[in-house]
Amino acid sequence: GFHTCVGSGGERQTAEWYKEKGIEMIYEDPVTETDFESKTLTTQSGKQLKYGSLIISTGCIASRYYLLLLTFNPLV
Repeated sequence: GFHTCVGSGGERQTAEWYKEKGIEMIYEDPVTETDFESKTLTTQSGKQLKYGSLIISTGCIASRYYLLLLTFNPLV
């Protein structure tokens, strides 16, 4: 299921967590217009949302880095 986590060891943020905090989650209705002056967002379905502070989250993909160690012995 869906969840995000605050840092390491943070509180698991499930759909119920957001509901308990009075946060409305809107799925599969992307924002198509942003009016920064009136602090209004319009979604693809036409829903208009007012905001006080806007955080734009674009998501992320974990990066994995591999370290390759080579041993070089010029005497061999």
